[in-house]
Order: sequence, then C-alpha cells, then structure tokens
Amino acid sequence: MSAGVYKFWNCILSLSLICLTQIIPTSTATVQGNETDQLALLAFKEKIIHDPQGAFSSWNMTLNFCSWAGITCSEQHKRVTSINLASKGFVGSLPRDIGNMSFLTEIVLTNNSLQGTIPQEVDRLFRLQVLSLGQNALEGKIPDTLGRVDRLVILELFSNNLSGMIPNSVFNLSSLNVFNLANNELQGSIPTDFGLTHHNLEKIQLSDNRLSGTIPISLSNASKLQVIDLQFNSFIGPIPADFGWLLFLQKLVLTNNNLGFGGKGDLSFLESLINCSSLEILNVGANNLHGSLPPRTANLSTELTMISLADNWISGSIPPGISKFINLIFISLQGNNFTGIIPPEITKLGKLQRVILSNNRFSGNIPTSIGNLSMLDEIRLENNDLNGTIPPSFGNCPMLVLLDLSQNNLSGTIPNEFFHVSPFSVKLNLSRNHLVGSLSPGIGTLKTLIELDISENEFSGLISAQLGACIALNSLYIQGNFFQGYIPQSMRNLRSLQNIDLSRNNLSGKIPDFFATLSLIYLNLSWNNLEGEVPTKGVFANAIEFSIAGNTGLCGGIPGLQLPRCSSDRSNKHKVSSDQLFFLIGYILGLLTFCWIIKSSDQFLFSRVHIWRLLAFSWIKRKIKMSRPTRQVLSPFIRVPYQQLHQATNGFSPTNLVSKDCFGSVYKGEIGSEYQEKSLAIKVFNEESSKAFNTECKVLLYMIQRNIVTIRSTCLSTVKNREFRAIVYNLKEHGSTTHSSLVAVAGTCGYMPPEYYRGSRVSTKGDVYSYGIILLEMLTGKKATDLMFDEGFKLQNFVSNALPYSVRNIIDPVNLHELDTGNAAETEICLSMLFDIGVKCAMEVPQFRPCIDDTLSMLEKVRSKYMDPKLVTLSYMDLRQATNGFSSTNLVGAGAFGSVYKGRFISGKSGIENGTETAVAIKVFNLERRGAVRSFNTEYRILRDIQHPNLVKMITACTSVDQEGHDFRAILYEFMDCGSLDIFVSLALPNDVINISDPLMKLTTSASIGDDKRVEYCLTKLYIIGLACSKTSPKDRPDMRKLLRELESIKNSFGILLRRYEL
Repeated sequence: MSAGVYKFWNCILSLSLICLTQIIPTSTATVQGNETDQLALLAFKEKIIHDPQGAFSSWNMTLNFCSWAGITCSEQHKRVTSINLASKGFVGSLPRDIGNMSFLTEIVLTNNSLQGTIPQEVDRLFRLQVLSLGQNALEGKIPDTLGRVDRLVILELFSNNLSGMIPNSVFNLSSLNVFNLANNELQGSIPTDFGLTHHNLEKIQLSDNRLSGTIPISLSNASKLQVIDLQFNSFIGPIPADFGWLLFLQKLVLTNNNLGFGGKGDLSFLESLINCSSLEILNVGANNLHGSLPPRTANLSTELTMISLADNWISGSIPPGISKFINLIFISLQGNNFTGIIPPEITKLGKLQRVILSNNRFSGNIPTSIGNLSMLDEIRLENNDLNGTIPPSFGNCPMLVLLDLSQNNLSGTIPNEFFHVSPFSVKLNLSRNHLVGSLSPGIGTLKTLIELDISENEFSGLISAQLGACIALNSLYIQGNFFQGYIPQSMRNLRSLQNIDLSRNNLSGKIPDFFATLSLIYLNLSWNNLEGEVPTKGVFANAIEFSIAGNTGLCGGIPGLQLPRCSSDRSNKHKVSSDQLFFLIGYILGLLTFCWIIKSSDQFLFSRVHIWRLLAFSWIKRKIKMSRPTRQVLSPFIRVPYQQLHQATNGFSPTNLVSKDCFGSVYKGEIGSEYQEKSLAIKVFNEESSKAFNTECKVLLYMIQRNIVTIRSTCLSTVKNREFRAIVYNLKEHGSTTHSSLVAVAGTCGYMPPEYYRGSRVSTKGDVYSYGIILLEMLTGKKATDLMFDEGFKLQNFVSNALPYSVRNIIDPVNLHELDTGNAAETEICLSMLFDIGVKCAMEVPQFRPCIDDTLSMLEKVRSKYMDPKLVTLSYMDLRQATNGFSSTNLVGAGAFGSVYKGRFISGKSGIENGTETAVAIKVFNLERRGAVRSFNTEYRILRDIQHPNLVKMITACTSVDQEGHDFRAILYEFMDCGSLDIFVSLALPNDVINISDPLMKLTTSASIGDDKRVEYCLTKLYIIGLACSKTSPKDRPDMRKLLRELESIKNSFGILLRRYEL
C-alpha cells in the first residue's frame, strides 16, 4: 500500500472515531433525559391523591409517556415540552421533581385543587414560557427562584392562598405579557419603575390582595397594556393621568381602594382617558374621589360597555353628550352627590341593561321615554329627590326584572302598562313615595316576582285577590297605607312567602288560618282593625316572629301575647239570651214588688223587698257588663258632649276659628271650671279624617311630656246622622290664635316634628328634624323640654339668637373642651357651622329642612376641615425602639389579628408629648392572617372619627415596612395603667366609685338624688350593670329583658339622671 493511500485511510478512521465519540454520549444523554422526564411525570402522578375524571388512565408503561393524556413532547429529542391538565379535578400537590423536566415550555394546571407550595426547583425550567397554576389551593410564598425563569411570558397564579410579599425578582420578569396574581393574600407594593421594564406587558391583574402604596405612573410606559385590574386592595393616592398614553387599554378596574386626595383634581384622569379609544370597561367605584365630572367626559371611548363611578364623593350633574356611548350596557353612579335631572338622552342608549343611579340627589321627573330601553333588565333610582309620576313606558321594557323607585317624591298611580309586558321576576320596590289608588288586578300577571314593596305610600281600597297569583313571591311589604277590607284568601297560594308586613292599614276581619301553614319567618299585622282568635301554630307559635299590636279586637293566641280569652259563637249567643232573660226576670220582679208594696202597708216588709230589689238589680247589671266582649278604650280622657262644645265656640263661629287644614279646624272655646282651664283649643276633625283622629289620640295618650300640649277631653258623637270627632287641648295663651298651622295646638319642643301632630305621614324630613333637635341638645347641654323653653321660645330660637358670634356663650363647657381646635377663630367657626346645621335641620316647615344626604355632607365638611385629629408620624424603627425590639417583656397580650405591646417615648423624639415620658399601647397587626389589613383599616377609620371621653384614645397609626421589607401596620393608643376599662372599674368597686366617676356625672346625679350615700349606691349598681354587659363571653352577659328590668328598677328608685347621662 502506498504511503498516500495509507494516509488517506488513516484520516478516514480518525474522523470516524471522532464522530463515534460524539454520537455515543448524545444518544446516552437523550435516553437519560427521557427517563428523567418519565420519572418526574410518575412522581407528579404519585402526588395526586384524587383523579375524579380518570385523567391518568393512559399513564402506564404500555404507552410511551409522550402519548400520555395532557403531555406534549418535542419531535427531535422526545422530551416533555408541555403539561396541560387544566380542569381535571385533581387533589394533591406539585412534586419537586417537576424541576427536572428542563425542556418544559408550558405548565397549565388551572382549575384543580392542588395544595402545598410552589416548588423552589421551578427555577431549573429555564425554557418555561407559560406557568398557569390559577384556581387551586396553593399556599405559602411565591418562591424567589421563580425570577430566574426569565423567558416567562404568561404567569398566572390567581385564585390561590398565596401570601407574603411579591418577590422583586418576579416583578423583574421583563418578558411577561400576562401577569395575573389576583385573589390571593399578597402584600407589599408595585415598584415605581415596574412599567419601565415591561414593554410587552398586556395584562396586569393583581386584584383582591392586600397590596398598598400608590399606583406607579411608570405603568403608562407599558404601551401595550390592555387590562389593568387592581381592584380590592389598599392603594392610595391619585389615579395616574398618564394612563391616556395607553392607546390599547380596554379595561381599567380600580374599584374598592382608597384612591383620591379628596380634592377637585381627583377626576382629572378621566380627560386623559379620552385618548384610549379602545376602552371598554371603566370601574373606579368605592374610592375617595371628589369633585365633579369634567365636561369632556362624554368624549370617552364609544366602545365603553361599562361605567362605574359608584360610592365616591362626586358632585354636580351628568355632563351632556352621554348618548355618544352607544355600546354602553351598564352604568352605575350610585352613592355619590350627583344633582340635576336624569338626562333624557340616556334613553337613547339602546343596549343599556343595567342603570343604577340610587343614593344621590337627582331631581325632576323620570324621563318619559325610559321605555325606549328595550334591553333594560335592572333600574335602581331609589333614595333621590325625583318627583312626578311613574312613566307608563316602563311597560315597554320586556326584559325588566328589577325596578326600585323607593324613597323619592313620586305621586299618582301605578300605571296599568306596568303589568302588560314587564316580568319583574326579582323585585319591584315603590316604597316611601306618595303613590295613590288601589293595587291593580294586573298584579297577578307578575307570576315570577320574588319581592314586592309598596309600603309607606297612600294606596287605598282592597288588597287585590289577584295577588294570590304571584306564586313565586317571597317577601310582601304593603305597610303604611290605607288598605281596607279582609286579607284575601287567595294569598294561601303564596307557598313561597317568608316575610309579610301588612301593618298600619285599615284591614279588618279575622287573621286567616292559612298564615299558620306558610313557612313564614316574619309576619307583621299590627295597627289594623283585625278581630277574632289569634292562631297558635306555625309562625304564631313564637311571639318574636310576628306582631299583632294595635288590633283591639283580637283574643286568644299563645300565652305570651296576654290577650283575653276567646268565646265561641255558641256561648256568645247563649250569653246574650241569658242577659235578656235576667233583665226580663228583674223587670217582672220589680213590677210585682211595686204592686205588692202598694197593697201592703208593712214598713218592714217594704224595706226588705227594697233591699232585695237593689241587690238583684246590681247583680243583673254586673252580669250584663261581664257578658259584653272586652274592648280597648281609645283614650282615658273625660268625654265632653257635642252641645257643650257647640256652646263653647259660639256655634263654631268664624270668629273663634284659630286655624284650618286638610284634617279639620281648630277653634278657641270657653268651657266651665270643671276642666280647670277656662280657655281651651277644640280641634274638630273632618268626617273623612277618622284615622287622623285615632292616631292623634293614641300618640297623645302614650306621650306624657311637659312641652306637648295637654289633651283635656275628646268628643265622639253623631250630629244629623254624621259622625262628629273632636279633641280638646289646653290653649297656650301666648300662642298665636291667627297662626296658619296647628303648631300652636299640637306643637312640641320635643323630638317629634310638628307636622306629625297634624296627621302628616312619617318621612325622612321628620327624621332630620329629630336629628337637629338632638344635635342642638348635645351642643348646648340643654334639653328641648327645659323649663326655659316654651311654645314662643324654643331651643331653636335660643341657638339662632346666638349665631354666629356668641356661640361660646351657649356651648356646653364639656363640648367646648372636646371641640377646641387650638385656634380660637377656628373653634368659633366650627361651632357656628355645627349650630347652623342643627337649626336648619330643626326648621318648623319640612320643605325648609335639608335632606339627610345634605346633612351628612355638611357634617362631613365640618369634620374633615376642623375636627380630624392631627396625627403624628412614626416609623417602624420608632416603634421598635419604644418597645425594646418588640420584646416579650413589653408584650401586654395577643389575639387573632396581632399583639399589643407597651411602649415608651422620650420627650422630643416622637412629638407625641413634650416634657414627659409617654407610655402608649401599641397594637401590631399580624398581616399573615387573612382579613388583618381590613381590620386595621376599619379600626383606624372608626377610632379616628370617634371622640368620646369614655373610649380609649387613639394617638396615631403607623403604616410602614419592617427590617425584612414586609408590610407593617400598627395603631397607638393611650396606655391604661390599670389595664382595660373593666379592670379599672372592677378595682374601684364597691367603695371607690365616686372617685372614678365623671365629675359632671356626680354633679347631675347628686342634683337628681340628693343623698350622697344613695348617689354612691346608684352609681355602684350602674357600674355593675356595665361590667356584666361587657363580659368577654356572650353567655356571661345578661339578656336585654333582664338588663331593661334592672335599669327600670334603678330609674324607679333613684329618679332620672340628667343631661347627657340620662337613662
């Protein structure tokens, strides 16, 4: 062989050997990798303890693992690249071996019941692009190592029980398109530069966590963002106006946070969103946004399907141009301070399905074209100032299932069109308006209706028998109307009924027996004219579940009702005939005796017979009286005959007329001395005002108060076949006899508004009046019924005369100390504003009083400007130093939501108090526990707003991070050396109660009781009651009936305590 040939073959052999040395290890590695993947999959199968759908039935050795269900392998290497086993119902956990499948690019295990933690070994999956473990039961922290999987495009860990901080390494996964960690217990904040490194991010969904801090402005740099969902967290600060740069934004959901500064600029972000032409969902409800909607709000995206600004502090009117939102399906503006009318152009939005504008101050009429919204299924306009009538066009809304127009000023009747098309399958609420007429028979067409509420209106007539056709009805409320007649028997068909309120009507007849067969939870039949026997079965077996008060003709029932026994019809008839028989026998005996006396001259016999006759007559009269059915007397007042009133008023002459209204007339009259006061006021009721007469008698019968005009007598008579009703009052000599209202007769300086005594219906304006009186009493420390006030000079006049420059002269000194802002001028303004609110609320004329919402707004304005506590700022390190590093020696106690430590601050360091060392109680919240953040927020807000001498004082709160970067929250309180208030009181019992009592309490109690020993004994009994009520265990506390009995006993023994401590 030549040298050239030899060299050629030698090269060939060398190359072959080199190739073989490369090929053999590769093949070996592939085999080893396949075995590793198979073993990892089998380890995963072992960790699944429940496979309800049999997803692992194909996972056996007869098949190659690449053919197993849910597994995908690569073509070249036959390595596992995808595990997709979503919604299989698995119960189990994730094995650490999952990190051995290094070729994995996708793990999709959503919607199972996987438990345990996410394995740290997930960082080995360097090729992983999709990790979807949402809707499981995973817990613990998100592993820091997950941040090394830098090819991740989709990260979905939503709806688990993950807790702790979101690792910064996860926030740094810059390749993410979808970042969804919603519905967990995660803490911390979003890094301020997050948006600068996530140019491909399309969705960020961190809702339903415990995140805090501000929403970073840098999010506007993530220009591909389509979804921002941060709802149900604790974010603060403004909503970034730079969101307008997100041209692809489709969904912005920030509801249920604390966003906004409470200023006019809170809504400026809306104008920037005009650039987001693809925006479909805008929800920023339940935040702290103030101001009014910018005029350009109507230029937002026409693609909007949902707008929710609910439960903020937004004022002003709805800007014109709302009809541009042609794709709008849902709009909610409830719980704000919107005013003006509901714009008619809203009825041009043909796709609208839900309109919620409740709890605002909208006025005017409901648009008559509301029926154009043929897709409407829910409309809620309750608690506004709407007036006019209910538009008949509601009948053109065939999809409408819920309509709530309650608490407005609507009048007229219910349109018949209501019942032609509208199904109302859920709820129809028209309560607290001024609607009249009868309940249309068309009500029977609402066969799927669940709740019907037409209470507190002026409906009359019979309850329609067609109501029995509403077979799905669960709740029926028709109280506070003028319905009359029997309760229809057709209601026995309403087998689903659980709640019924028919109270305060004019219903008569017996209580239907079928009520006892229904599955009722609540039944109120009070204040009607029902009679007969009360059933004892079903709902009537428990006196707590039903009410029949004010029906004077009822009898029987369970013993707890304490009603008279019933007599059967037969025995009643028998008693009537016996009475007649007794009377007849007595009459005959009387005649015989008379004849005998004439015939006989025996004086002794005459005396005996006369005595026997008197005894017989008395016995017969008693039997007749006992046989009559008992009837509740309307009032105990002396009855005065019609003739005497006619004479006293000079024949009800115009010269004696004091005033006149829709219920009747008031005359001045002169009556004899047996009524003790010669000049009286006589209120004569119209014939159709019998209910007003009965109501006024009942009210004045049970209300004994110095400043309510005294009722002297009543008159019930028949004049020329017509009923005559009148009430006689004391006449206030200094009152005006020419006043146009009846206030001079039935007015009061008490809590009840004057219009109630004139027969007006109960209204929210009446509630405002009562609140105004209470507010003025609290501020002045005087009662509206104090002796210094009378009909011509009331508490309102007393305060008005001092406004605005002399309020310090009328303020209760105790309140002056509590309301002192530290600045004399500010304190003066604050007091003047509070007094002015009270006077406005207590105006005599209802129309001049503010509504409840306005009152709350005015009070909120005063509170936020002058009365918010000025809290100092403390850091985590300040608290750590004050408690010696939260040492166990400083620990006072621990509970579910955290621990309480005793701390001390050196003068000048914290700014809490200068000149002394201050001891405080520091409550540190355990943020690992679900709900702890909400507990902190609630406790802080409540104690920040409440200032009361008997509540422990909150000094400040701390929201910070600890040494490890975890969220830290704490509240600082005054430290009580004796421990809790109950321990403080217990140590003083029974010999030292005087020393622990408020000096004002001691002063007023002494003035009321007099004797020091009795004062001490009275206070001791009150303290003992307080301690019993504050027991830790509910079973150790007294029930309300026992408590009321004890308080009543103290009241009867020692009199009524005065001023703010009155029982």
